[in-house]
Amino acid sequence: MDSPRFQDIPLSQKYAFFYDFLVVDLKSRVPDQVEVFNSPPFNGLPKAQQARLLRLTANCYLSEDGQWETVKRFQRSSWKRAPLDPKTNFVFFYLCWVPKITRSVVQSWQVARRKGDQVSPFELAIVSNKQTG
Repeated sequence: MDSPRFQDIPLSQKYAFFYDFLVVDLKSRVPDQVEVFNSPPFNGLPKAQQARLLRLTANCYLSEDGQWETVKRFQRSSWKRAPLDPKTNFVFFYLCWVPKITRSVVQSWQVARRKGDQVSPFELAIVSNKQTG
């Protein structure tokens, strides 16, 4: 991420990198996720992509008790970056009004999505290195 070559990576690959990094590799590591959200490479993404990544990261915490402040903080930041995005609006406003129902909706979406889970490229690299090493 801090490599000068990172700037030359296509936008779609940067997005995929940040998604895997934030949602898979830094899962449950809020301070590290916040550091990424504040980094120049992350803030170099288009606002809509930043908002989506923040929203998806926040959604990971919805099913964890005691993480409401993290969820609200990430969702608020997502909404500030893309206040016109329909999904961001839905999650942000419903989270404020009916948090338990929002949690249920997001959990249902996550269960449906898990059926098509993919392995993080970082995990693939580790497995590949072990096999060749």
